[in-house]
Amino acid sequence: MDLPPGFGIPGDASEALWLDGRYGTQAGRPVAEAFPPGFTDFVRVLHPAWRRHGSTVRWSEAFHARARMLDAEASWFRHFGDVPDPEFTTPEDGSLPQPEATIVASSLLEHTTTPEDCWFVWSPVRGLPFDTGTPLVRFRRPWDPWRMRRAAIRRSRDAMRLQRSLPSAGGGVLVRGPLGALVEVAPTPVPSVWWPADHAWIVATGVDAVSTYIGAMPDCIDAIVHDPRLETLKVASTNTIVV
Repeated sequence: MDLPPGFGIPGDASEALWLDGRYGTQAGRPVAEAFPPGFTDFVRVLHPAWRRHGSTVRWSEAFHARARMLDAEASWFRHFGDVPDPEFTTPEDGSLPQPEATIVASSLLEHTTTPEDCWFVWSPVRGLPFDTGTPLVRFRRPWDPWRMRRAAIRRSRDAMRLQRSLPSAGGGVLVRGPLGALVEVAPTPVPSVWWPADHAWIVATGVDAVSTYIGAMPDCIDAIVHDPRLETLKVASTNTIVV
């Protein structure tokens, strides 16, 4: 099993006990109940959507184009998911897109005393960023959805089998390493949940979610909210987690 450089498998999953099962990914629950206690401020990082011709688009632009309200509990699926939209396609789900993950991780480096000791949960549903023993399928055409889906299913099954032999937390494989590795190595997919050993913040993306929630102290949240490279929504502890 080949892990990305900088990451390692811990001896057990005891570090995850502080979460008490509250991984910030439970849709439908108030934010304060979905996250472990101690956090005062929260933000949603919205995964970019796509125009059908290939360029990314922010939620604010898509919602404005359809005369829909964008607020802390806005749901892409509620407004765009039932019927295929003629112009916009669904944002990446289940994983914070790599460009946004790099920006978020770089910002969070400044808001922890343990940047060299962080914990990451990778969901086998979305695949693991290391070899599971299943070779990639050779596609007859550059875009072959059936074969791509079959390959994804095979790799997901192998990942789930592997998960049973490794320390796990929140339904995923628990991995340890420096936060900088997430920036330098840029593994794909990005972990679904991650936090530092000092528990200064936590980043969480649900399996089917098209936005990522972060719980932290006010100065950390403000830094993320004011980064112009990210599209964010400040959320209150009483707001509901949205897929």
